[in-house]
Amino acid sequence: MRKYLVGLFIVVILAALYLLYGVEQTVSLSEFKNELAATNKISIVMDTRYSDVKIPVMQCGADVAMAVGMIGKYEAHGNRSFVYDGEMCFYKNTTKSIKECESLIAGSTVFYIRYNPNRNQTSFYKSKAVVEGDSDFLSDCAIARMIG
Repeated sequence: MRKYLVGLFIVVILAALYLLYGVEQTVSLSEFKNELAATNKISIVMDTRYSDVKIPVMQCGADVAMAVGMIGKYEAHGNRSFVYDGEMCFYKNTTKSIKECESLIAGSTVFYIRYNPNRNQTSFYKSKAVVEGDSDFLSDCAIARMIG
C-alpha cells in the first residue's frame, strides 16, 4: 500500500510540473511586443486547413506581414510566410509537408492565423500569437493594428 501511495504521489507531482511548465503560458500584449522587438526571425502561418473560408485568413496574414514590415522586422529577414492547406505547406513557391515547414518555423516568433467560426480570439505567448476567428474577426485583423 505504501509503494502505491508513493507512486501516486510521484505521478501527481509530475502531472503538476507538466501543467505548470510543459504548456506554454499566455503573456500580455506588451510582453509579446517586447519579444517581437527582440526577435531576429518572424514567421506568419496562414492555416487554411479544415476550412472553406480562405480569403479572410490570407488577407489577415498579408495585413500582419505589412504591420511587421512597418516596425522594421519582416522585410529585413525575407519572406517567412507559410500557407497550410490540407496536408501541404506552401513556402517560397515550393510545396512541402507541414512537418517540413514546422521545422523551418522553429526558433522564430510565429503568427498563426486560422479560421474558427466558434472562437474570436487572439492569444499571446512568448514565441507566438494565435489569431483565430470567423470571417468578420479575421477581416478586421486587429492584431495588425496592435503590433504596428
